[in-house]
Amino acid sequence: MLRRGLRHGGSVRALILTGALVVLAGGTGHTSLRTTPSGARPPEARRRPDAKAVFARIPVSFERNDGQFRNDVRFVARARGYRLFVRDADALVLPTGGRSVLRIGIDGAAGTARAVASVPLDARSNYLHGNDRAKWVRGVPHFARIRRAGVLPGIDQTWRTQNGRAEF
Repeated sequence: MLRRGLRHGGSVRALILTGALVVLAGGTGHTSLRTTPSGARPPEARRRPDAKAVFARIPVSFERNDGQFRNDVRFVARARGYRLFVRDADALVLPTGGRSVLRIGIDGAAGTARAVASVPLDARSNYLHGNDRAKWVRGVPHFARIRRAGVLPGIDQTWRTQNGRAEF
């Protein structure tokens, strides 16, 4: 078939053009083109999970800032609908797609309280931006809890993740 296609260039061009259209249409390979004898897509192709649904099930965790964010940010939590930036003095909530920022702080809190992680998780993140490997940030650990000891005399503040949310 390949020899015939090479002799008759139109067949090869049609095959390449068809492959390009499948890619442009969002096809993911042979599995997306399979059909049953009646022409309908097989059940396993119809039940593929939606990417948003898959990411919504990923548990919320606190990711240590190893240089991938501004220097004043110590930890970041990403949840459905917002990002939480935990700093030593306070926390910032940034809604997804929003322009407003909510600052969560404690009036009269000690300026010396430092956010420290506890309960390490198995998750790791990698930030591979650009071609310069020296600027890549790899193996960033995730945690289930962040503690700020001595925020007020005798009072500690603990951030934790529960039911897909970050709370304190």
